[in-house]
Amino acid sequence: MPIGPSDIEVIEKTVAPLIGLPVWAVRRLAASILNLHIGKKLEDADDQNLPPEWQGQGEWVFSTGASVWRLDGVDDVIGGSEDEEPIVLVAAQRLVGTHIQSIQVFPPVLEVHLTFTGQLTLKVFPIHTQELDHWDVYAPDGTVMVVGPGNTYSFEITSDFKPQKK
Repeated sequence: MPIGPSDIEVIEKTVAPLIGLPVWAVRRLAASILNLHIGKKLEDADDQNLPPEWQGQGEWVFSTGASVWRLDGVDDVIGGSEDEEPIVLVAAQRLVGTHIQSIQVFPPVLEVHLTFTGQLTLKVFPIHTQELDHWDVYAPDGTVMVVGPGNTYSFEITSDFKPQKK
């Protein structure tokens, strides 16, 4: 089913509360998945069992899911998901301490561009049409917006999103 303007409006309305919030941690999971921890830092007793860099999670979490991504500056490419690990880690850490300025979603496959202070843009490119999420947004109320596969999106309830060990 084609994505229409009303679908883009629903998705953009869902992510709108992220605009203006700080990114205080970016964690790389398996493969090229990045989790951006946004807004207030939330901690619980289980965090004591994690390494310091994995303690806490964002009030909001944006996950790149099973997509490829690229971080652009004004005049250059800083790094991408398929680069060597040191480049990926340096690129991801450039987002720490920035604030989200805008979020744009593009049909037909729901590519997303997040623009940050410091003139940085994270572009997330969906690559799967039949399975796997493109990107996800975990909200403070326990819901998650799952974008993908293909041009689909859904809302789910989760009560146990926790930081994951690499």
